[in-house]
Amino acid sequence: MAISQECGAFISRWMHKANLIELDDLASYFDRFITLFVAYNRLYAEATFELCRAGSIKLRPHANFPDGKAAKEYVVQFLGEHELAIGFESDAATAAAVEDMKTLIADSRFNILLKGPEAKSDRRRDQQLLARLESHDASIRAKAVLEFVYSVRCNTLHGSKSFEPVQAEVLKPCITVVDRLIALLLLRLS
Repeated sequence: MAISQECGAFISRWMHKANLIELDDLASYFDRFITLFVAYNRLYAEATFELCRAGSIKLRPHANFPDGKAAKEYVVQFLGEHELAIGFESDAATAAAVEDMKTLIADSRFNILLKGPEAKSDRRRDQQLLARLESHDASIRAKAVLEFVYSVRCNTLHGSKSFEPVQAEVLKPCITVVDRLIALLLLRLS
């Protein structure tokens, strides 16, 4: 089933807004990432509903939408593990963005997976994420990329941090990956 005209218009509007944001300061990186994530959110919701209609997953009728699961797991199921990995690795900009993600964790430049209400760093979990990003299994790598992006989204939206220059370094690869995810989802949903 193709996306509705309304959904297509929604995605077009948000992509247009994102593309108007010049990446010239830290605030602009936040703005573009969040703007792109709105479009990605709508598309992973559509993918989730497609999986549900096909009987591939079951959504509990009176439960909240499984946002984290949709963004990190159902996208993989919808696009296919192998296809998603190829989608990331065959695009030079996205492949470079994933390498940047690995470097950020390896060099301890940014804490990705945080714990507790104080959002304390969890180096052990970050190292596990890095190991998944470096896995020989393409599907594990692809899932780790989605976990990285979703974690940054959660940290950005739910955190109470001051602006720090390193944040642009973590947002830049996330912007590239989310842009690629949108393209892959649009292609599959069309």
